[in-house]
Amino acid sequence: MLGIFWRRMTPVAALASMLVGFVTSLFWLVFVHGRTAAGLGISEALFGTPHIVPAHWSLTWTVVDPVVVALPLSFLTAVVVARVSRPMDPAYVQYVFGGPRPDSGASGR
Repeated sequence: MLGIFWRRMTPVAALASMLVGFVTSLFWLVFVHGRTAAGLGISEALFGTPHIVPAHWSLTWTVVDPVVVALPLSFLTAVVVARVSRPMDPAYVQYVFGGPRPDSGASGR
């Protein structure tokens, strides 16, 4: 969504955001989400428990969908990486958002 509506978004930020979202979702599914983690059995094989949520925590965490956790982390990653990475060429950004083609004068047409 940020790539569509935010002019400051960069390709590096988009890639980092997707990577963080994927890794977070995968981790949550394999080790926290109760039914999926128990079905996969990876947490059981590694830690001897169907999920890694400690007994003194609320078991509500085991029914939270991975998107609820991954989406905010992915969004935050996109914003932070876009702010610290080099912005795209302003002429290209203007073109993407409906402006003139950056090389329209150079081709001689």
